[in-house]
Amino acid sequence: MSQDDGKRRITAVDLVGQRSPSEPALSPDGARVAFVLSEADFSRSEVRSQVHVAPEAEGPHARHGAVQLSFALADSTQPAWAPDGSAIAVLCFRAQPSEDEADDRTEDGDDKRQVHLLSAEGGDARRITDRSDGVEAFRWWPDGDGVVTLGRAQRPPAERTWRRQRRDNLDDPYVVHEDIPSVEIWHHPLRGRARRLMPASRGIDGFDVSPDGKLLAYATNHTGRTEDADKGEIVLRELDTGKERRLTSGRGGCESSPRFTRDGRFLLFHGWNDPRLSFSRQELFAADLSDPDAEPRALLATLDRDLEHFAVLADGRVAAAVAWAFESRLFVIDPADGRVAPVPFEGRFVSALAAAESAPLLAVVAEDAATLPEVSRIDLETGEAETLTDLHPEIEEWRLAVRRRIRWQSEGFDHEGLVLSPPRAPGDPAPPLVVWVHGGPHWRALDTLQVYEAEVLVGEGYAVFLPQFRGSSGYGEPYALAARGDLGGADARDILAGIDRVVSEGLADDSRVAVSGSSYGAYMTNWLLATTSRFRAGISMSGIFDLAQDYATSSYSSWEVQYLGAPPWERPDLYRERSPLTHAASIEAPVLILHGLDDDTTYFTNSKGLHRALTELGRTSQLVLYPREGHGLFEPAHRVDALHRILDWLNRHVAERDDRPSVHVAGRSVVKGGLRLIPLGHAVRREFAGVRPAKGFVFLEVSVLLRAEEGGPESIRLVPSGAASDVVLVDEHGDLHRPIGVPLTVHDQHVLFAARGALEAWTAEDGLPPSLPASVVFEIPDWPGLYRLGVFDLPTVMFDVSIEPDESAEAEESDAAAEQEDERSLSGSSGTGPEGGREP
Repeated sequence: MSQDDGKRRITAVDLVGQRSPSEPALSPDGARVAFVLSEADFSRSEVRSQVHVAPEAEGPHARHGAVQLSFALADSTQPAWAPDGSAIAVLCFRAQPSEDEADDRTEDGDDKRQVHLLSAEGGDARRITDRSDGVEAFRWWPDGDGVVTLGRAQRPPAERTWRRQRRDNLDDPYVVHEDIPSVEIWHHPLRGRARRLMPASRGIDGFDVSPDGKLLAYATNHTGRTEDADKGEIVLRELDTGKERRLTSGRGGCESSPRFTRDGRFLLFHGWNDPRLSFSRQELFAADLSDPDAEPRALLATLDRDLEHFAVLADGRVAAAVAWAFESRLFVIDPADGRVAPVPFEGRFVSALAAAESAPLLAVVAEDAATLPEVSRIDLETGEAETLTDLHPEIEEWRLAVRRRIRWQSEGFDHEGLVLSPPRAPGDPAPPLVVWVHGGPHWRALDTLQVYEAEVLVGEGYAVFLPQFRGSSGYGEPYALAARGDLGGADARDILAGIDRVVSEGLADDSRVAVSGSSYGAYMTNWLLATTSRFRAGISMSGIFDLAQDYATSSYSSWEVQYLGAPPWERPDLYRERSPLTHAASIEAPVLILHGLDDDTTYFTNSKGLHRALTELGRTSQLVLYPREGHGLFEPAHRVDALHRILDWLNRHVAERDDRPSVHVAGRSVVKGGLRLIPLGHAVRREFAGVRPAKGFVFLEVSVLLRAEEGGPESIRLVPSGAASDVVLVDEHGDLHRPIGVPLTVHDQHVLFAARGALEAWTAEDGLPPSLPASVVFEIPDWPGLYRLGVFDLPTVMFDVSIEPDESAEAEESDAAAEQEDERSLSGSSGTGPEGGREP
């Protein structure tokens, strides 16, 4: 099928660099939505989060349908409108010039975050809390007189100093289970002294205050241990007397997120339908506070779907977003009688939900197969939905995958899956297939544009199959519970049967199939590679290799107990039989293994064990460990690196593409004829010492190192620019670009030198082979995409080039348009009415 449609393929940088809205908060009247917008900073490999407000107002900070409200160097999160709508409270760190620098750090050495107040119209932030170790979460006091905060318990000044000195001196042993900090809940009025609402306690992770200010509800497991996550419960405390009662008598099941209804009659909270099983239905409960003897009502029983988010409405009802196959569904529920009414907002995945205090309005962050997350507002009376932001205009440039949902049957259940494919013309061969298994297993694949960055694989020519299998969420409790005691059993056969269906539909080449996944998806990847010969390659990310080891090292050891029915010493045969380690000798396919070094959910020793086994067996394997990363990758550079490695692995071991290079992977070089090319990086520039490219173009600076191998050439000579240059760049359309010069830096100023001649390096006097570093500058279209770099006749390497919008140019165009509009207004030529805007 022709690709000459003006679109371009989606790259890893495109999806990793997307703007991500979260934490919406509606103003009391519902007129505006505050939200957190997170953006990738590739130069520092950080994600920066600041508070924005939509719909946008006029001003210098308005863009993409919203206006930026917070500008702290550190992240600003958890926006919450004051009850009168005049201000927004946010959680952020700001250095205090009147304090000792050490007082800006928590006990652990992190930035100390406090609650700050921002005017809804913008302006400087005012700090309104002064917690000694910062604030973790907060809510407004019901009448707007300050905020209620959750944070670590205050220590005496002498103890804080002693602990800080020990930390600075690296005298900081940590005693597991003994050094878990206590936390406190405080009320901080806008004026006056703060007061503590309850004694210090461990394990509190959520709270709310009743509308009349008399009751405090909080969620706690009483220990703060992650192993006790399934022992969470809701406690109700009378603030005047300090009297407490356990709302569900210690039922357990990770009860969390307490919220009072606006009328104060009910307390809502999240819990497990079966308190013994984390993968039973995620339920929304309502406790009638007027009847202390009544059991909390399960509000989602008739839907039999998992709760994902909920928000209390102005009229005493509650809105809930539930998992529904590949998407989310919204419902409004009356806790008094349990009546459920659907909200006409389907076909999208909802990642966040908020409600207005005095209007029948919802704010959601939603996305679907053709859009990235945007902020929308829903009128519950009319059912109308309005998208308030336009955060991703670049989508118009992208060539999207062809999507198709398929269904099949396997061992008593109906299943469905999603297939993403590159466009194909009749007669085109079926593409190679990547089976991407979701985690959990009590989770699901989503029909969204960004799901697992599958669009990047499709852009490289692969079909991607996202199967739902027994154990997944979004299909009811019997389906979710069907994997209990049978990990790697029927759920694995469900996936294999789904692959058969994909192949039978002609959607993929059965001889070129890879399997990939993260977390439980990586356990399933390891298991399928060890127990079948179906796959030509595997990609395992943050996965389990040995179930007994995972039980011993994971902070969430209850996962194995719940799914396998007992700890490993009680069922050692089951743990051993269902561990990929036991069957490792059967793994023949090449395996790429990726893992974060700070992962306490699935400890990285699982991946080290897999890699060691494959190495000892003489199999093809590569282990990549990512510092600072937990259960999944967060830093932009790491995410891009992982995607590029995945593409490279698939191209080499599944597609066997010798006719095109893989996307460049950091640290990977190419060699030919005794000469090695090491790509060092690239950067986009819009000027050199005032020299700008032609309109619609940018400068691309590429740096490489040429190094002779032992026995290779005695000298290296490179013409860096001009028609005779030894360096060329080819874009996705096959157009050729030659360097226009080389960059120089003179006292920190970047200069473009239109070089003529050659760069040379020779064998050193001590006999070391020559090496030649070189940087060259190309002029390329102001258009992100993939570029292929060629040096001499060495194998080419590919770069994923990201180009940020030129905000200065946009501002100039906006100013020019405004001037033209002013001129038209003065001349009386503007207007849209029947009289051209003239006075009658």
